[in-house]
Amino acid sequence: MRDWSPSPVFIAVTPGFGSGVVSLQEGTAIIPMFIAAPLQFLALWLVIWGKMSLGRSFAILPADRGVVTGGVYRYVRHPIYAGYLAGHILFLLSSFSFYNSTVYAIITMFHVHRILREERILALTEEYRDYLGRVRYRLCPGIF
Repeated sequence: MRDWSPSPVFIAVTPGFGSGVVSLQEGTAIIPMFIAAPLQFLALWLVIWGKMSLGRSFAILPADRGVVTGGVYRYVRHPIYAGYLAGHILFLLSSFSFYNSTVYAIITMFHVHRILREERILALTEEYRDYLGRVRYRLCPGIF
């Protein structure tokens, strides 16, 4: 089952263009780059680990492609989005601007919408409902 209606397609594709509108002008450093950069690298590895854990189940549009519960999915339900969010936050902390904060807030809203939509589709299966009982958090253990 895949949702091809215009809204999910728009919500799924638009955040991918977000990095193209982020300003690379130097902003205010809340934390130094020598701290932010290695942490951003770890956030990138979280994204990669999430995609590797998904294997052939990875796709852009929300759909039921089976439930993946191994790899990083043992800890959070949406590690790829968690990695994106961590990277965005770290970028903002190393080069803060209100403009980029707005861009990343919009991207984050789109990602949260995708998370909720994906979970609505997957929760139709008993396997995913069981998984929800085992892995409580979507992005960050103890928070969300």
